[in-house]
Amino acid sequence: MRLHRIPQRVSNCLSPFSSHFTCPQGQHYRVWCWLLVALLLAQGSASLKNLTRLMPTSLRYWAVLRMVKAGYWDASALIDELALAVFATLPPAPDRTISLIGDKTTKEKSGKQMPLAHKTRMNEFAPYVFGLDLVLLIAQWGRFRVPVACALVDPEIKGHQNILFRRMLGSFQKPTWCQQIVVIADAGFASKENLRTIQTRGWDYVFALPRTWKLADGTHLKDLANHLPRKRYRRVASYKPDRRRKDYWVFVRRAHLNTLGDVTILLSKRRRNESPKKIKLIVTNLNDQSAGQILNLYS
Repeated sequence: MRLHRIPQRVSNCLSPFSSHFTCPQGQHYRVWCWLLVALLLAQGSASLKNLTRLMPTSLRYWAVLRMVKAGYWDASALIDELALAVFATLPPAPDRTISLIGDKTTKEKSGKQMPLAHKTRMNEFAPYVFGLDLVLLIAQWGRFRVPVACALVDPEIKGHQNILFRRMLGSFQKPTWCQQIVVIADAGFASKENLRTIQTRGWDYVFALPRTWKLADGTHLKDLANHLPRKRYRRVASYKPDRRRKDYWVFVRRAHLNTLGDVTILLSKRRRNESPKKIKLIVTNLNDQSAGQILNLYS
Protein backbone atom coordinates (compact mmCIF):
# COMPACT_ATOMS: atom_id res chain seq x y z
CA MET A 1 0.00 0.00 0.00
CA ARG A 2 1.32 3.44 -0.95
CA LEU A 3 -0.32 6.69 0.13
CA HIS A 4 -0.73 9.73 -2.14
CA ARG A 5 -1.77 12.51 0.25
CA ILE A 6 -1.74 13.38 3.94
CA PRO A 7 -5.24 13.52 5.51
CA GLN A 8 -6.43 17.09 5.93
CA ARG A 9 -7.11 16.66 9.64
CA VAL A 10 -3.56 15.42 10.23
CA SER A 11 -2.14 18.28 8.18
CA ASN A 12 -4.10 20.84 10.21
CA CYS A 13 -2.86 19.35 13.50
CA LEU A 14 0.79 19.42 12.40
CA SER A 15 0.77 22.89 10.84
CA PRO A 16 1.77 24.74 14.09
CA PHE A 17 5.10 22.87 14.06
CA SER A 18 6.17 24.07 10.61
CA SER A 19 8.19 26.91 12.19
CA HIS A 20 10.83 24.38 13.31
CA PHE A 21 11.83 23.69 9.69
CA THR A 22 13.73 26.48 7.94
CA CYS A 23 14.86 24.78 4.70
CA PRO A 24 12.21 25.33 2.01
CA GLN A 25 14.41 23.79 -0.69
CA GLY A 26 14.60 20.45 1.08
CA GLN A 27 10.89 20.50 2.03
CA HIS A 28 11.82 19.12 5.43
CA TYR A 29 8.43 19.91 6.92
CA ARG A 30 6.65 17.90 4.23
CA VAL A 31 8.99 14.95 4.68
CA TRP A 32 8.54 15.09 8.47
CA CYS A 33 4.75 14.98 8.14
CA TRP A 34 5.02 11.95 5.88
CA LEU A 35 7.33 10.27 8.40
CA LEU A 36 4.78 10.64 11.19
CA VAL A 37 1.95 9.31 9.01
CA ALA A 38 4.06 6.36 7.88
CA LEU A 39 4.99 5.56 11.50
CA LEU A 40 1.30 5.39 12.41
CA LEU A 41 0.55 2.98 9.56
CA ALA A 42 3.74 0.89 9.59
CA GLN A 43 3.46 -2.78 10.45
CA GLY A 44 6.59 -4.63 11.48
CA SER A 45 9.98 -2.95 11.31
CA ALA A 46 9.78 0.87 11.19
CA SER A 47 13.09 1.41 9.42
CA LEU A 48 13.38 4.29 6.96
CA LYS A 49 13.37 1.93 3.98
CA ASN A 50 10.12 0.33 5.11
CA LEU A 51 8.55 3.71 5.86
CA THR A 52 9.39 5.11 2.41
CA ARG A 53 7.44 2.25 0.83
CA LEU A 54 4.28 3.86 2.24
CA MET A 55 5.11 7.34 0.90
CA PRO A 56 4.57 8.73 -2.61
CA THR A 57 7.07 7.69 -5.25
CA SER A 58 8.42 11.25 -5.39
CA LEU A 59 9.86 10.80 -1.88
CA ARG A 60 12.93 8.61 -2.28
CA TYR A 61 14.80 6.91 0.53
CA TRP A 62 17.84 9.15 0.11
CA ALA A 63 15.65 12.28 0.43
CA VAL A 64 14.13 11.07 3.70
CA LEU A 65 17.54 10.04 5.05
CA ARG A 66 18.99 13.46 4.19
CA MET A 67 16.15 15.18 6.03
CA VAL A 68 16.66 13.02 9.16
CA LYS A 69 20.39 13.78 9.25
CA ALA A 70 20.06 17.49 8.43
CA GLY A 71 21.14 20.04 11.03
CA TYR A 72 18.57 22.65 10.01
CA TRP A 73 16.01 21.52 12.60
CA ASP A 74 16.27 20.80 16.33
CA ALA A 75 14.71 17.46 17.25
CA SER A 76 14.81 18.16 21.00
CA ALA A 77 12.88 21.43 20.71
CA LEU A 78 10.34 19.75 18.44
CA ILE A 79 9.79 16.89 20.90
CA ASP A 80 9.27 19.38 23.74
CA GLU A 81 6.58 21.24 21.80
CA LEU A 82 4.93 18.00 20.68
CA ALA A 83 4.81 16.77 24.27
CA LEU A 84 3.06 19.96 25.42
CA ALA A 85 0.52 19.58 22.61
CA VAL A 86 -0.16 15.99 23.66
CA PHE A 87 -0.54 17.02 27.33
CA ALA A 88 -3.20 19.52 26.30
CA THR A 89 -5.29 16.89 24.50
CA LEU A 90 -5.16 14.04 27.03
CA PRO A 91 -7.34 13.95 30.16
CA PRO A 92 -5.51 14.93 33.37
CA ALA A 93 -4.64 12.47 36.10
CA PRO A 94 -7.28 12.23 38.86
CA ASP A 95 -4.62 12.79 41.55
CA ARG A 96 -2.82 15.52 39.51
CA THR A 97 0.42 13.48 39.67
CA ILE A 98 2.85 12.68 36.84
CA SER A 99 5.57 10.03 36.99
CA LEU A 100 8.77 10.90 35.12
CA ILE A 101 10.47 7.65 34.16
CA GLY A 102 14.16 7.65 33.26
CA ASP A 103 15.26 4.71 31.17
CA LYS A 104 18.15 3.61 28.97
CA THR A 105 17.87 1.48 25.86
CA THR A 106 20.31 0.18 23.26
CA LYS A 107 19.83 0.39 19.49
CA GLU A 108 21.86 -2.32 17.78
CA LYS A 109 24.02 -1.31 14.82
CA SER A 110 25.99 -3.36 12.31
CA GLY A 111 28.28 -0.70 10.81
CA LYS A 112 31.55 -0.09 12.65
CA GLN A 113 31.81 3.54 11.50
CA MET A 114 29.21 4.89 13.93
CA PRO A 115 31.08 7.42 16.14
CA LEU A 116 28.97 6.79 19.28
CA ALA A 117 28.43 3.04 18.88
CA HIS A 118 30.28 0.67 21.20
CA LYS A 119 30.11 -2.82 22.67
CA THR A 120 27.76 -2.89 25.65
CA ARG A 121 25.06 -4.84 27.46
CA MET A 122 22.03 -3.91 29.52
CA ASN A 123 23.03 -5.90 32.62
CA GLU A 124 25.33 -8.70 33.75
CA PHE A 125 22.86 -11.36 32.61
CA ALA A 126 22.31 -9.96 29.08
CA PRO A 127 24.58 -10.73 26.10
CA TYR A 128 26.96 -8.12 24.68
CA VAL A 129 25.74 -6.16 21.65
CA PHE A 130 27.24 -3.45 19.44
CA GLY A 131 25.05 -0.38 19.28
CA LEU A 132 24.05 3.07 20.48
CA ASP A 133 22.88 3.89 24.01
CA LEU A 134 19.90 6.22 24.33
CA VAL A 135 18.49 7.93 27.42
CA LEU A 136 14.71 8.36 27.47
CA LEU A 137 12.46 10.45 29.70
CA ILE A 138 8.83 9.35 29.71
CA ALA A 139 5.87 11.04 31.41
CA GLN A 140 3.32 8.53 32.69
CA TRP A 141 -0.04 8.77 34.42
CA GLY A 142 -2.76 6.15 34.41
CA ARG A 143 -2.35 4.20 31.16
CA PHE A 144 -0.81 7.13 29.24
CA ARG A 145 2.92 7.17 28.47
CA VAL A 146 4.30 10.22 26.62
CA PRO A 147 8.01 10.41 25.66
CA VAL A 148 9.23 13.91 26.43
CA ALA A 149 13.01 13.70 25.78
CA CYS A 150 15.57 11.47 24.09
CA ALA A 151 19.35 11.79 23.70
CA LEU A 152 22.35 9.72 22.59
CA VAL A 153 25.01 8.74 25.13
CA ASP A 154 28.65 9.46 24.29
CA PRO A 155 30.71 6.56 25.72
CA GLU A 156 33.85 8.74 25.80
CA ILE A 157 32.31 11.18 28.32
CA LYS A 158 32.36 9.92 31.90
CA GLY A 159 28.90 9.97 33.47
CA HIS A 160 27.29 11.26 30.28
CA GLN A 161 24.12 9.24 30.94
CA ASN A 162 23.46 11.07 34.21
CA ILE A 163 24.43 14.43 32.69
CA LEU A 164 21.79 13.95 29.99
CA PHE A 165 19.24 12.83 32.57
CA ARG A 166 19.73 15.98 34.67
CA ARG A 167 19.49 18.12 31.55
CA MET A 168 16.18 16.46 30.62
CA LEU A 169 14.76 17.02 34.09
CA GLY A 170 15.77 20.68 33.94
CA SER A 171 14.07 21.27 30.58
CA PHE A 172 10.85 19.38 31.38
CA GLN A 173 7.74 21.56 31.18
CA LYS A 174 4.90 20.11 33.18
CA PRO A 175 1.26 20.55 32.12
CA THR A 176 -0.83 23.15 33.87
CA TRP A 177 -2.89 20.60 35.78
CA CYS A 178 0.12 18.81 37.32
CA GLN A 179 0.62 19.39 41.07
CA GLN A 180 3.08 16.59 41.95
CA ILE A 181 5.96 14.94 40.08
CA VAL A 182 7.50 11.60 41.01
CA VAL A 183 10.79 10.68 39.30
CA ILE A 184 11.34 6.93 38.81
CA ALA A 185 14.55 5.31 37.56
CA ASP A 186 16.84 2.31 37.94
CA ALA A 187 20.10 2.15 39.84
CA GLY A 188 22.08 3.42 36.85
CA PHE A 189 20.53 6.89 37.36
CA ALA A 190 20.84 6.93 41.16
CA SER A 191 23.81 9.29 41.37
CA LYS A 192 24.06 11.82 44.18
CA GLU A 193 23.92 14.74 41.72
CA ASN A 194 20.70 13.43 40.17
CA LEU A 195 19.00 12.98 43.52
CA ARG A 196 20.13 16.42 44.73
CA THR A 197 18.68 17.95 41.56
CA ILE A 198 15.33 16.27 42.21
CA GLN A 199 15.31 17.41 45.84
CA THR A 200 16.16 20.99 44.84
CA ARG A 201 13.11 21.09 42.57
CA GLY A 202 10.88 19.79 45.34
CA TRP A 203 9.95 16.62 43.48
CA ASP A 204 9.47 13.14 44.88
CA TYR A 205 11.41 10.09 43.73
CA VAL A 206 11.35 6.29 43.68
CA PHE A 207 14.82 4.99 42.73
CA ALA A 208 16.56 1.66 42.72
CA LEU A 209 19.81 2.02 44.66
CA PRO A 210 23.18 0.37 44.01
CA ARG A 211 24.47 -1.81 46.84
CA THR A 212 27.49 0.43 47.39
CA TRP A 213 25.38 3.00 49.29
CA LYS A 214 25.38 2.90 53.08
CA LEU A 215 23.17 4.31 55.81
CA ALA A 216 24.11 7.12 58.16
CA ASP A 217 24.94 4.60 60.90
CA GLY A 218 27.54 2.94 58.64
CA THR A 219 25.45 -0.08 57.56
CA HIS A 220 26.07 -1.00 53.93
CA LEU A 221 23.01 -1.82 51.85
CA LYS A 222 24.89 -4.84 50.53
CA ASP A 223 25.18 -6.25 54.07
CA LEU A 224 21.51 -5.50 54.75
CA ALA A 225 20.46 -7.47 51.65
CA ASN A 226 22.84 -10.38 52.27
CA HIS A 227 22.19 -11.02 55.96
CA LEU A 228 18.53 -10.13 56.46
CA PRO A 229 16.63 -13.32 57.51
CA ARG A 230 13.87 -14.58 55.23
CA LYS A 231 11.31 -14.40 58.03
CA ARG A 232 11.58 -10.58 57.97
CA TYR A 233 10.03 -10.45 54.49
CA ARG A 234 6.30 -10.32 53.92
CA ARG A 235 4.22 -10.86 50.81
CA VAL A 236 2.79 -7.71 49.21
CA ALA A 237 0.58 -7.38 46.13
CA SER A 238 1.35 -4.74 43.49
CA TYR A 239 -0.55 -3.76 40.35
CA LYS A 240 0.75 -2.62 36.98
CA PRO A 241 -0.96 0.22 35.07
CA ASP A 242 -3.08 -2.36 33.20
CA ARG A 243 -4.24 -3.68 36.61
CA ARG A 244 -2.35 -6.97 36.37
CA ARG A 245 -1.36 -8.26 39.80
CA LYS A 246 2.19 -9.18 40.74
CA ASP A 247 3.22 -10.28 44.23
CA TYR A 248 6.62 -9.56 45.79
CA TRP A 249 8.34 -10.41 49.06
CA VAL A 250 9.40 -7.13 50.66
CA PHE A 251 11.04 -5.67 53.74
CA VAL A 252 10.46 -1.98 54.57
CA ARG A 253 12.68 0.14 56.79
CA ARG A 254 12.80 3.84 57.62
CA ALA A 255 16.40 5.04 57.52
CA HIS A 256 18.60 8.13 57.26
CA LEU A 257 21.03 8.63 54.38
CA ASN A 258 23.69 11.35 54.50
CA THR A 259 22.80 12.63 51.02
CA LEU A 260 19.01 12.19 51.06
CA GLY A 261 18.00 12.54 54.71
CA ASP A 262 15.07 10.53 56.10
CA VAL A 263 13.86 8.06 53.47
CA THR A 264 12.06 4.73 53.13
CA ILE A 265 14.15 1.76 51.96
CA LEU A 266 12.37 -1.22 50.46
CA LEU A 267 14.02 -4.58 49.74
CA SER A 268 12.05 -6.55 47.16
CA LYS A 269 12.34 -9.98 45.56
CA ARG A 270 10.01 -11.97 43.36
CA ARG A 271 10.19 -15.23 45.35
CA ARG A 272 10.76 -15.84 49.03
CA ASN A 273 13.68 -18.25 48.52
CA GLU A 274 15.58 -16.19 45.95
CA SER A 275 19.22 -15.48 46.62
CA PRO A 276 20.34 -12.07 47.98
CA LYS A 277 21.89 -11.33 44.59
CA LYS A 278 18.41 -10.92 43.06
CA ILE A 279 17.10 -8.54 45.72
CA LYS A 280 16.23 -5.06 44.43
CA LEU A 281 16.85 -2.09 46.73
CA ILE A 282 14.39 0.78 46.32
CA VAL A 283 14.57 4.17 48.05
CA THR A 284 11.90 6.87 48.15
CA ASN A 285 11.06 10.07 50.01
CA LEU A 286 7.34 9.20 49.90
CA ASN A 287 7.35 8.21 53.57
CA ASP A 288 3.54 8.21 53.81
CA GLN A 289 3.14 5.54 51.11
CA SER A 290 2.70 1.83 51.83
CA ALA A 291 4.94 -0.88 50.39
CA GLY A 292 2.27 -1.82 47.84
CA GLN A 293 1.90 1.77 46.65
CA ILE A 294 5.67 2.14 46.23
CA LEU A 295 5.79 -1.07 44.20
CA ASN A 296 2.89 0.17 42.07
CA LEU A 297 4.84 3.33 41.24
CA TYR A 298 8.06 1.49 40.46
CA SER A 299 6.31 -1.05 38.26
